[in-house]
Amino acid sequence: MLLYGTGCVVDADAGLQVAQDIGYPVMIKASEGGGGKGIRKVENGADFLNLFRQVGEILGCFYVLTK
Repeated sequence: MLLYGTGCVVDADAGLQVAQDIGYPVMIKASEGGGGKGIRKVENGADFLNLFRQVGEILGCFYVLTK
């Protein structure tokens, strides 16, 4: 597995768990494509699934990032 794959989540449930583990706010980013459209800032768990779906228009791997 490539190094970037170790931080990859492939569905909303896994992403939500990561976000809860690391704490909010988080950024959700598609691993490729989108030209910056695939980035969303999530302030809380209630908004996570909706924002993940917006990023999810781009298929593949996603990252949940924090500072």
